[in-house]
Amino acid sequence: MGFVGALAGLGTALALGGWVRWTPPSAVQDLRPSPDALEYEEVGRHVARGERFAIVIGGRAYGPAHAPGFPVLLAAYFRFFPDAGPGSSIRVVFACALAAIAGTWCMGWLAGGPWCGALAGLLIALAPLHVRWSRAVMSDVPSSAAIAWIGAWSLMALGRRRAGATWLLLGACVGLAVALLP
Repeated sequence: MGFVGALAGLGTALALGGWVRWTPPSAVQDLRPSPDALEYEEVGRHVARGERFAIVIGGRAYGPAHAPGFPVLLAAYFRFFPDAGPGSSIRVVFACALAAIAGTWCMGWLAGGPWCGALAGLLIALAPLHVRWSRAVMSDVPSSAAIAWIGAWSLMALGRRRAGATWLLLGACVGLAVALLP
């Protein structure tokens, strides 16, 4: 299998993964599991509006109980789509799910070639637990995307002689990934 075949494997994994994960915002507008999904989305909305990094209930601000990375990621989305309704942040999770599939494909391809990449991409695309969490406004899937791409970047850096700055940047990215899900 050449490069075109490898890309076909990625395309297949992305198409299947997207098909089994697609969830419209109306299906998750109740923001369950509670209170986590509600907290992530509402804190993201507050940050996007330039308000406190908190959830406000009855006029009182409460600090979030979770790591700040996912609400900040959602805040970036809400800066572009400020009028998006409840549950609309599932689109961010969906994009991260596709990124996780692509990152896993890339790791497989780098570690074992095009067939390994295709298999790795298909395995995560159809993994029941990853599919399930891709349908909820939670930080698990964005975290898996970050880890997949950090892994792929690490594999690329292994083959370089002078990758000191790369490893320093990778370490910083690992630290940022922990802000998504410790």
